[in-house]
This record gives sequence, C-alpha cells and structure tokens, in this order.
Amino acid sequence: MPIHYEPGAKSEAAVVFSCPGRYEEMERRPLAATTGKNFDTLCSLMNDYGFPVHMSRRDVTITNSWSRVEYDEKTGRSEATLAEILGKWNSARLAKELKEITDYIICFGDTARFALDPLIEEGYLTEGCTILYTGHLSLRALNAIKIDADGDEILSAKAAKANGDARSLKKIGKDNTLRRLEVIAQGLVSALDE
Repeated sequence: MPIHYEPGAKSEAAVVFSCPGRYEEMERRPLAATTGKNFDTLCSLMNDYGFPVHMSRRDVTITNSWSRVEYDEKTGRSEATLAEILGKWNSARLAKELKEITDYIICFGDTARFALDPLIEEGYLTEGCTILYTGHLSLRALNAIKIDADGDEILSAKAAKANGDARSLKKIGKDNTLRRLEVIAQGLVSALDE
C-alpha cells in the first residue's frame, strides 16, 4: 500500500492533505503521528456535530496532493512545489484516487486546495460531490486558531498557567487542541448550509 493513499471502506467521503512526511514514512501509512491523532478526533467531532456521512479513518479515503515523502532531512523541503502538484501525472494520479468519491472531499490546507482546482475545472470528480476546505491539522496550523467555537479566547498553556489555571501544561495543551478541532469540525458542518 502506498504511504500517501489509503482507500476507504466506503466511497462517500475522502480527505486530501499535502504530502506524506517523516512519520508517515516510519509508520508506512498516511496521516501518522499527531496529525493522524488530530484527524481521528476531528472525525469523531464531525460525527457528533451531525456531518451527513460517517467519518472515520476506516470509512473515508485518505490521500495527499503529492504522493512522494517530503521532509527536510530527506528532501530539503516539507512540500512539493505548486508546479509539481499541478503537473499532469500528479493530477491524473489524484483524479484516479478520488474518482469514485460520491459525496464529500475535504481539503486540508492550501496545497490540497490547489491540487483539487484543476480536477474540479476539468470535471474529473463525481458530479454533485461537495468540496470543503479547511486548514491543516498540524499543531502549527491549529495553534493559529485563537478563538474557540464558543467565542472564547484560547490562551497558550503558559499564559493559562500564568493566569492561575490549575491544570498541567500538558492537559491545557490537549484541551486547547480539542477546542481548536471543535472549531474546524463546526466550520465544516456549517459550511454545508452555505
């Protein structure tokens, strides 16, 4: 099985990320380590918030806008170039991996968005399939979310501790990640009403 791609048990939904990295290479599967854990939590939240199809690692197709492993120590970069992503062979590969998806394709990050644009324009995806866009699930990207789903500020673990929070730094960090994933889950579900 390729590291960048994992077909789902169902054809209702797919997710597109940027490219496999060091941890995917080590675990020999897409969405490894922290990003994978965040994805699993996000799926559960989306189900709780009423996303129309069941989201789980088992059910959805997982792919990447670039199939090759990229990380600094190996390739000197963490992503492919836009020209590589939009190249004919790469677009054909991505179209093949997504052609059977019937209901939803969710793009995580700008790279995934750029990779799907030509497929949408050329009509390579199933007619009526809804494309949704959101940010990446890496901690760096998640930490850019500063307001939770209730409109409350998300303080860093250190700032929360300085304000007298009794939880451990680790617990605050985990709780903050959950609050940020709730923002993404609610955003994806509410985007369906637009």
